[in-house]
Amino acid sequence: MDTKEFRKNIADEFVNSLKENPEHWQRKWSVAGMRPENCVTHTKYRGINRFYLTYEAVKRNSTDMRWATFKQIQEKGWRLKKGAKSVQVEFWRPYNKKIHSVVSWEEYKLAKNQDDYCLLSRYYHVFNAKDIIGIPPIKKVNNHITQHEAVNKIIDGMKIKVLNDGMDRAYYSVANDIIHLPSKEVFDNDYAYNSTLLHELSHATGAKERLDRPLSGTMHTSEYAREELIAEISACFTGADIGLQYENADFKNHKAYIQSWISEIEKKPETLFDAIKQADQAADYLLEKGELLKVNENENDNVEEVMENSTQSVDSMRTPETIVINNELKIVELTGKLKFKDSVGYTMPEGYCFMHPDKGYLAFAGNTMPYMPLGGKNALLNIQKDGGFLSFDDMAWVKPVEEQVAVHKSVEEKEKVGDKVNEYIECMVKNNDISSTKNFYKYLDEKRENLADLLKWRSLGGTMLNEKLPEGYEQACFGLLREFMPEKVKDFELSKEYYKAFKKDVEVNGYQPTTYLMSNYYYMMEKRGRETPAALSEISKEYLEGSSDPLVNNIGNELKAQETLQLQEMEQCR
Repeated sequence: MDTKEFRKNIADEFVNSLKENPEHWQRKWSVAGMRPENCVTHTKYRGINRFYLTYEAVKRNSTDMRWATFKQIQEKGWRLKKGAKSVQVEFWRPYNKKIHSVVSWEEYKLAKNQDDYCLLSRYYHVFNAKDIIGIPPIKKVNNHITQHEAVNKIIDGMKIKVLNDGMDRAYYSVANDIIHLPSKEVFDNDYAYNSTLLHELSHATGAKERLDRPLSGTMHTSEYAREELIAEISACFTGADIGLQYENADFKNHKAYIQSWISEIEKKPETLFDAIKQADQAADYLLEKGELLKVNENENDNVEEVMENSTQSVDSMRTPETIVINNELKIVELTGKLKFKDSVGYTMPEGYCFMHPDKGYLAFAGNTMPYMPLGGKNALLNIQKDGGFLSFDDMAWVKPVEEQVAVHKSVEEKEKVGDKVNEYIECMVKNNDISSTKNFYKYLDEKRENLADLLKWRSLGGTMLNEKLPEGYEQACFGLLREFMPEKVKDFELSKEYYKAFKKDVEVNGYQPTTYLMSNYYYMMEKRGRETPAALSEISKEYLEGSSDPLVNNIGNELKAQETLQLQEMEQCR
């Protein structure tokens, strides 16, 4: 997933939330006194991640704003609850184009020539503490200050005048740097008063002598809607940090802005993320002025500004030779027929990769396997769209081995069976015909067991890599199984449960349930005839202890390859 797609998904979800229940999104910031943080490093999430993780936490009815990656959970000895779902977060790092390496934000900010750098985005999956078994209870922070005191400290720190003379209006006067509010008696409760005051204080952060945002927009303009969205998100962020609690009856004061927000975000999704960024800055400004929270230099400061200028810089770092190689790279599909040497023998990979007509298949330095991203063909197309690789210094070129490695007889037999059955089933689906033919019955008798395995695997949704099957294919396979081999249906139902359970296990643990991985698991279960499914942890343990089962080793190697690829992708600048 690229940055544009990631952000658009968040924008779409936010807009849908506004349309379905305008009150609901506001309620998401009523988790008092806590902003999202990593429960291992205790790093506070900022900007988009702060917004999205807060949104997701409360959507899941979680009041615990701590998050952790699967790797962190494993290292701590914690476990995930069954059915736990991750959330994607966005992370940015500066990249030194001269030394081809990720560097610290401190180095980036101190650099004399920032044209030597670009910013890299990476996406990680994190799990909410509510879904983590074994995590220590959250430490509650006792606030020794009331909400009124907190708001008043912000006002004093900003040195801004607040007058309760606004009759029925609440507004910030840019010209006079004064906030005008109705009298406190007009408001239904403390929340209504304080949230409105925080909203106007957020507007005031945009003054030229403070954060210097454009504040000249008039009612019903894009500029006005954008500033209102900034102020509202800022008020929500600040309110959460000081423990300001949302009440259902109070949203009436905010409804006037909703439609204009929806309109602006739908027209231009980046409006939301610009607002989140500036709201984050405004909220930190308020808290810092109120001496309520020490705001440290954040590693993602000014990311958006640098992003705007990074494209040209990235292009300029490619040498003429690099550009030529990128232009000569072709996207090809490996179908499991070419053999590449690995640490224990040979592997016949399936997936999309880059190939150079003279140099061979593109791989990471030190690897003997072609680089095949988890995103498949689309990931490679995105690399080409962005101009290709910045450098090939950390890359290698690999070629398949010349000699043919003997294929196990049963596997070879199943491939032959597959060709025939595919041909028959495709015809059957096309013509809506499940009637038998002499040839099919003959073939059925000869290859009954192989056919049963194939039909069960197909009925479970098994496909070859990037294979597109006609509608009704799975059902047709199951129909064949039920009609011609009814004794296998019972086994299939059991296999179906195991297959789905393992797929879910794979996804929960942060891996991709590739066809190669799932087919190896299926045949392993068939071979062992187990009454209970083998869990991922069980297979991993057997693999690490040195299994003699090639199917277990295939599963272990695939998982290891996925982990390696994820780490390697983090080091690449695209």
